[in-house]
Amino acid sequence: MRDPVTLEHSWGKMVRPRFFDPASHDGTVATLSLWRSIESVYAFAYSGVHGEALRHRLEWFVRPEWPSYAAWWVADDHVPDWHEASERLEHLHDHGPSPQAFDLRHAFGPDAGSIEVRRDVVRDLVARTAIAPQIDDERRLERDAILAVMKAGIDQGPT
Repeated sequence: MRDPVTLEHSWGKMVRPRFFDPASHDGTVATLSLWRSIESVYAFAYSGVHGEALRHRLEWFVRPEWPSYAAWWVADDHVPDWHEASERLEHLHDHGPSPQAFDLRHAFGPDAGSIEVRRDVVRDLVARTAIAPQIDDERRLERDAILAVMKAGIDQGPT
């Protein structure tokens, strides 16, 4: 979230990882968010509109040469910032998954032990947060319209 006056991110000044090249990666999306569980972020990331977008990522984006995200646990009273996020992403890139920084395929718990995403919990979260069918249909129509415009742009090439 940005302050409407200063345009400063609520997570502090944006800091990109060392391997980010603005000339090559201009327009790259960055996000920093807090989640209560591995299952809740997994349910969000791989279902609904976000999940639909992820299924098209190889069509829409250049495959990155580094991890596209890093996860880590924080204390209840800790507020991460972009500097910490960049350090964690660099650590995951340099050393692979560890309690310091991991991905959802190779997750670690708050106690630093390896954990598995509980798929049954994910399914329950997705079911409990499902959108009413008529709203879901409206979103599907909107998504299809966006996909058609994007596909038309890809087919025509750069203008």
